[in-house]
Amino acid sequence: MKPQLVVETGTEKGLGSLVLAEALIQNGSGRLITVDMEPSSGLLIGAKYDGVIQRLIDDSLVAISQIDQIDLFIHDSDHSAEHEAQEFELLQSRLSVNGIVLSDNSHATTELAKWSLRQGRRFMYFAEEPLDHWYPGAGIGVSMKGS
Repeated sequence: MKPQLVVETGTEKGLGSLVLAEALIQNGSGRLITVDMEPSSGLLIGAKYDGVIQRLIDDSLVAISQIDQIDLFIHDSDHSAEHEAQEFELLQSRLSVNGIVLSDNSHATTELAKWSLRQGRRFMYFAEEPLDHWYPGAGIGVSMKGS
């Protein structure tokens, strides 16, 4: 999709941010805003990515309310259903026309599915199914324009 603006809530160490930044670099354009409340987050993000990654140390709800024209949004912050729903509600007027929303929490809540239905968006769910592993797997929800 070659997004121009990717927003990720929940930076943690920054590994996901690096993967996203490398994809943007390969695309030839775009930037990532990654948000986390923890000042020590993003320890893997080096100076190489200064032109691609903008780190915000803030509450995701405050940060989202100040960003417009989001092409790809990735929820990976506070996984309570209430907080997740609040992030999605803030996105309504902030997504670009073909903006896509992902949640790595869709195995635990139905917030993205419910929000997608209210917004007339298509929802898909991808389940992890680890083989012979102690962790039963999680799931990624995807919300996109269309039916």
